[in-house]
Amino acid sequence: MKIGTVSTMPESGSSVAVTEFSAFQTPLELGVNLIEASAGTGKTYSIAMLVLRFVVEQELSIEEILVVTFTKAATLELKTRIRSRLQDLRDHLINPSHGAEVDEAFETWANQLPNPKEVIKRVSEALAAIDNAAIFTIHGFCQRMLKQHALESGQLFDAKLTANLEALQRSLAEDFWRQQMYQASALKSSLIASNFETPHALFNSIRVLHADMQIVPEEQNIDALTVKIEANCSELASKIESLLIIPLSELISREPANFKDSFVDSFEPCASTIKAWTLNVGGEIPISALQRFSIDRLVKDALNGNKFRKTKVLSGEDRKLAFLKEAGIAELTALDKLLNQVDELSIAVRLGLFRSIQNNLDTQKNSLNVLSYDDLISRLAKAVKVPGNSLNDSLQGQFTVALIDEFQDTDQQQWTIFSSIYNTANHYLYLIGDPKQAVYKFRGADIYSYLEAKKAAQHDYTLEKNYRSAPVLLESINYLYSKSDNPFLIDKIPYYPVKAGKSEGANLAEAKKKQGLVLWCLEDNIEHKQGYWTSGAARDVIRSAVINEIVSLLQGQKGDDDTLKT
Repeated sequence: MKIGTVSTMPESGSSVAVTEFSAFQTPLELGVNLIEASAGTGKTYSIAMLVLRFVVEQELSIEEILVVTFTKAATLELKTRIRSRLQDLRDHLINPSHGAEVDEAFETWANQLPNPKEVIKRVSEALAAIDNAAIFTIHGFCQRMLKQHALESGQLFDAKLTANLEALQRSLAEDFWRQQMYQASALKSSLIASNFETPHALFNSIRVLHADMQIVPEEQNIDALTVKIEANCSELASKIESLLIIPLSELISREPANFKDSFVDSFEPCASTIKAWTLNVGGEIPISALQRFSIDRLVKDALNGNKFRKTKVLSGEDRKLAFLKEAGIAELTALDKLLNQVDELSIAVRLGLFRSIQNNLDTQKNSLNVLSYDDLISRLAKAVKVPGNSLNDSLQGQFTVALIDEFQDTDQQQWTIFSSIYNTANHYLYLIGDPKQAVYKFRGADIYSYLEAKKAAQHDYTLEKNYRSAPVLLESINYLYSKSDNPFLIDKIPYYPVKAGKSEGANLAEAKKKQGLVLWCLEDNIEHKQGYWTSGAARDVIRSAVINEIVSLLQGQKGDDDTLKT
């Protein structure tokens, strides 16, 4: 495993001008406030301070402040941090010399607060009501609001929440299977069964699809497509032997060396299967055998590449096509058309099931009086978009401040909820997150929803200091990302250089300290013929390398600058 070091000297002039957010001094602004911050820069600390400042400076009750974050663990941490900040301020104001140990910035802010007795009273009231604080995950927030405002949102009072709708979806898949198969012709049933042996196999094939996808091609009528396939089968059956099988058989007999042995060995069995099918076209189509005789597969899998190597004039593929053409074997349009139609039917069946589940799932859920976690978000998003609805008025009256943590993980429906309710001249909406993480689609993030929210923000801030990482590492990362004017390939997401909030502090070998950032690259896998790594093999090698490096750092050894023993 090769390693290389990255210089720790950032280029001058690469910084992006942006307003730094101070948890103690930045004015509390109405409207949409965006705080973009990297990991380790104190987002949780800032949120806890914002809650404290709204209680103290704006004289809001703790129940008027909404905090939404990504996970249940994060909600518990935020509640703990907020309680701690409230206690710190109360203790410091009651007894500055023997109160809680607080940092200098906190102490400076606390000492300039007017009327300390009134502040102590408000903070004590907030502490007494801390268990009523509105600190939720996004799903918890939506569930609570739909339940509290069932009449305004048009939801059922006693709907049960389920984390797993798969049993219901599989039941709908079985219904769809029965609809398609029980009255189907032999041709249609064989085509469907050739791709999906059971309704569960069909259901598993659409698990990767979701409602927001743009699916191409659009939905097709399965029965109409089956009729087209049946007509094309008759046309192909009348031509394939004379135009393809016989010429190929003769060519193999004349020039067997031009073909791969595997194709020659399988030719007769495949040809016999196709001939038998031409005598009973209404039966099961021998898709696998027919595929082997398409021009594309003949070029890629049948002809011997060593006999048709690239020349200065023609590529190997062009030479193969010319060879087949000279032998009288041309592209059989009916065959390619049939194979394409069979593929289209497979897609049509999958898409038909997907649409059927979409169309019937809500009806089934309503009849069973159940909701999924996704329903919580979608139903609240739908409810707040209704013009003139009373739900928005109720939610706006309930919370004056909304602090949305981990906002990079938002999607369009979540942004619809918060922007529809709290993007007003009378509310404080703070969006806190790291836009660099909004590319993680697997977490449900939607980069374009984030950019829409960024565009709506009246105030943009960033947190500049990282309190988690060593200065030499941060310098290297700043340098790495400064090498491009558009490091994330989206010009509206810049990289803000991060300053160190602490000294080195780590007890590492001096040589390792100076490197700052090390890039490791796997060499070719000598145990694989083509040098490839499987994910499992790569994982084992990387794990060993990381363990060796950790041991080396802990022991203060210099290590090897060229290779890591695995």
